[in-house]
Amino acid sequence: MREYNEKFSVLPVQPANLHQRLTAKEQTQLPAIFSRQYTRTVQNDFTISFNNQWYQLTDDQSVTVAKQDRITVEEHLDGTVKFRLRGKYLNYRIIPKRIPKKAQPWVLAAVANP
Repeated sequence: MREYNEKFSVLPVQPANLHQRLTAKEQTQLPAIFSRQYTRTVQNDFTISFNNQWYQLTDDQSVTVAKQDRITVEEHLDGTVKFRLRGKYLNYRIIPKRIPKKAQPWVLAAVANP
């Protein structure tokens, strides 16, 4: 390593530290910047699948969500997952597993009682 540093190191023109401090807004964006980001599609029942887990989007959102919207999934360093659409974070809840359409109770009830 010493030989590499001797061969390629360059002394700075000015010895002063020119780094700037982050603003408050930039500091709040750091978790998103350092997250792994993926793209997923909102299903017709407003669910999202990520890492073998299903998430249900709630009714109260800060942005209008449509079926088949492409959203960004952020997997943060602490393991938390967040969904983002057009710069806004989405509200969701974790669901144990997605119920297949044929097994949904209201469909079975309609078939049994026509």
